[in-house]
Amino acid sequence: KRSAWWRKNMSRKVLPDQIIEGALSSPLFIWGDQYLTGINAIDQQHQKLVNMINALYAARQQHYAADILQALFDDLGSYLVEHLDFEEALLEQHHYPQCESHRAEHRRFRDNLQQLQHQCPEGGQEVQGKLVDQLLDFLKEWFVKHVLVSDMAYAPHVRQHSTAQRAQPASILVVDDEQEVLSLYRRALTQEQGARQRQAGALFAVAEGQSQQQERFALTTASQGAEAIEQVREALQDDTPFQVAFIDMMMPPGIDGMETARVLRMLDERIHIIFVTAYSEKRIEQLDRALYHDILLLRKPFASEEVRQMALTLSRNWNKMRTLEREASHHQLELELLQREQLLQQRR
Repeated sequence: KRSAWWRKNMSRKVLPDQIIEGALSSPLFIWGDQYLTGINAIDQQHQKLVNMINALYAARQQHYAADILQALFDDLGSYLVEHLDFEEALLEQHHYPQCESHRAEHRRFRDNLQQLQHQCPEGGQEVQGKLVDQLLDFLKEWFVKHVLVSDMAYAPHVRQHSTAQRAQPASILVVDDEQEVLSLYRRALTQEQGARQRQAGALFAVAEGQSQQQERFALTTASQGAEAIEQVREALQDDTPFQVAFIDMMMPPGIDGMETARVLRMLDERIHIIFVTAYSEKRIEQLDRALYHDILLLRKPFASEEVRQMALTLSRNWNKMRTLEREASHHQLELELLQREQLLQQRR
């Protein structure tokens, strides 16, 4: 049972059982809570690195042939590089202030690792064994220092930034040339939670603070399409994209809603578009074909509850899609490594 768990955690199916049992019974070092950063993807990758290092150590202790050591060495090196790439992308995504110094530390590690990898094919099994010993000493020292010092330094920032991102209000853009209509949007999307909403929250056992947090909106308004386009450009530059846009179909004297939406979708294909009009010469199917996806139509006069519900539903959908994208990128590293391992198994 332990072997099966270990195989799954390693994502390998070609390791001899002796190596697995050796890595389990006599590891080079033991994974413990002291290495936990509180960032699930990073912690999973760190634990896998520990397992891979222990597998290489077990193979060396059991005097496995040079090709086995080389295969384990290559796999470990590849996964290390992918882990560092993932970590750097994570720090950049969360705007870690010391990202560049952390990246420089990674570069030094990559250089040292590359030197060891280039030395391995040059000698026989005895020479290779000594190089593996050097690699193991190097990796153990680096892992402990890097995780317990450098990684623990960025962990609070990433956790806090992740929490702040989840807590941010939904970013809504409204484009309409009538100031009275813009005022209706403001009342619909920025008003405080009323008595009926509080009662509904209590009825469904939802904490009032949580309900308010989930339904907050950051509202930006524009009276012309050109102004809205510039606002979307600035939001993308600031990495604070709009999630939903309510766009009036007719906004003289500037460009109409259709052209505004077309440009917005060119700038940001993820934004949800809602056309709002008293009448329209175009059917919803035509609008959807023109802009490819995520198009809705809201007729004037509209009720505040309609606007609020559409904004809430579409912004939640936007957040879910971004979460899925992040999870997919996390899993991509694992998939690429598994594919390389399968290729290595075929070559054997």
